[in-house]
Amino acid sequence: MQTQELDRIRYITQSYEALKGLKMVPFGLFMIILAFRDLGWTGLGKTGDCTFTLPLFAAMLVLYIIAGQYYTRSFGIVRTLPKNAPLVYGLILMSIFFGAVALEVAVKPPISLVGLTIGALLVYAGARTRRVYSLAAGGFMLLVSLIPLLFPGTVSGAEFGTFGFWWNLLLGLTWTILGLAEHWKLVKAMKPTRGG
Repeated sequence: MQTQELDRIRYITQSYEALKGLKMVPFGLFMIILAFRDLGWTGLGKTGDCTFTLPLFAAMLVLYIIAGQYYTRSFGIVRTLPKNAPLVYGLILMSIFFGAVALEVAVKPPISLVGLTIGALLVYAGARTRRVYSLAAGGFMLLVSLIPLLFPGTVSGAEFGTFGFWWNLLLGLTWTILGLAEHWKLVKAMKPTRGG
């Protein structure tokens, strides 16, 4: 096998789980919808009203599962970790995320702890897998999360704080664009190289 082909196979097997970008898109769309709800679109419910948010979250989880099944059917399975490791890592990440949400709601700091958490995780993932766009998205999320601290009094917490319109919109767009970029990179990497 050619060196280029071996490098491609090595990259796919090492980064396969991280490149399943369509699994991120439902989360991004969920946040974008919440942003427009916070902008005042009454058809999307009100902040704190779970009659709309809970079914939307359930739909997001269903889309996440469907995206996972799509990857399994289309590209197969790569097992680089023990069988239950992705579940354990997923539970740890969800615990960190919801812990940051709970802490932010309780303490109400001037910066977004949730945004800092997401930004730090994206920077870590980008550095670990050498994906520049993930590093850039993480840096962007870190910067956005610090805006109220960097420019005090210029943005209101209702619009720019966690769960505010701008924060939800930027987070949703970041997740959606990043997910599509990851998916595109996987599809591109899976195409056979010339002469391979």
